[in-house]
Amino acid sequence: MRRAIITFCVFLLLGISAVFVFHEHRGELLVAYGSWRVQTSLAFAVIGLIVAIWLLLVVLRIVAGGVLLPMHIRRRWSARHEARQYTALIDGLGRFVEQRWRAAELELKRVDQKSELGGIARLAAACSASFQGNETASARYLADASRCQSLSELGMELTAAELAARVGDHSTALARLDRLNNIAPHHARVLALYADELDHAGAYGQLRGLLSDVGKYANISDKHWFELARRAWSSALADNTDHAESLISTWSRMPSAVKDDSKMVEIYVGLLHKLNVDHEARQTTRKYIDRHWSPGLARLYGQLAGGDTESKLSDVEKWLRKHGHKPELLLLAGRLCLRIQQWDKARQYFEQSQEQESRSEVLLELGSLYEQLGQPDNARIAYRDGLALQVRSAYREDFSLPTNNQT
Repeated sequence: MRRAIITFCVFLLLGISAVFVFHEHRGELLVAYGSWRVQTSLAFAVIGLIVAIWLLLVVLRIVAGGVLLPMHIRRRWSARHEARQYTALIDGLGRFVEQRWRAAELELKRVDQKSELGGIARLAAACSASFQGNETASARYLADASRCQSLSELGMELTAAELAARVGDHSTALARLDRLNNIAPHHARVLALYADELDHAGAYGQLRGLLSDVGKYANISDKHWFELARRAWSSALADNTDHAESLISTWSRMPSAVKDDSKMVEIYVGLLHKLNVDHEARQTTRKYIDRHWSPGLARLYGQLAGGDTESKLSDVEKWLRKHGHKPELLLLAGRLCLRIQQWDKARQYFEQSQEQESRSEVLLELGSLYEQLGQPDNARIAYRDGLALQVRSAYREDFSLPTNNQT
């Protein structure tokens, strides 16, 4: 409207200007075409031409507006529709982050599935339905989302895998994550979920191959990574219990952080001992206890065959100086002293171990030693106390006493 008024004013000024120009210099204009003749003043002809041009423009504008009006209406309607869709998505996501799952689902399903926002809205609606326990609706929303062209395969598959794992459908989750790992091999969340699902499925061979990438890229704690690695490599050791060479080779390939764990070293040394590879077991145990204290390894060290007893005793006494008077080390030192018939030294070690922690096996060793030293009274007391500890220990294992919270 404003443009039409401005155009009219321009043409009016042009007409007035023409009147002033031709007021003093009148002329005539003659137009002849066949027998048809038109004669008028030049001023009137110019003004008439200006008015004709203006009318022509007005008519053209009216005609063009009539032709383009449906397109304009459609564009305006589309803009309003998109605005409503965007508002529904924003409101739905707002309810989603507030964990108002039902309200979020109702808002999100208002978003047209065919719009560019439809895929994201359907995925969020699937999560909202799943969090309400409505897995049927969740599956329906996921199916709708899979048909949305605007949604990436990564977003679709990752959300579906998360929801499948959440409800315990681990086979579906693992299949989706296997595919996702090929699509995005270094994706932090994909790696974390994939590792957990492989662990749950007991697919430790695949998990071992994934651990390096999980440690580099996945957002999981060091403790979580270590637990995954320990289970994966424990399985590898268990798979090689019949062949010493393959067992040693498996240990050599193990990550250093896992090999530095006392539980893993105990498993490895125990398997070497079963395969009668006590030389390798002694070396591994000696290297570990030289750096770290491990009661389990100290007990295993005393069971390993071969080696010079005095050399073993020297190692144990070195560990006593390094780690302190640990009951397990004192017991081991006493037993080694018995082998080389150092009776007084053995008795001292056994008595020190008993002072640190009263244990039936120490008392029984003392009873046997007192007999050899010709001290029957002390031997009888040691045997009695040792057997009493064994009985109490067996009773605790077989009959658990009720706690204060039990009636």
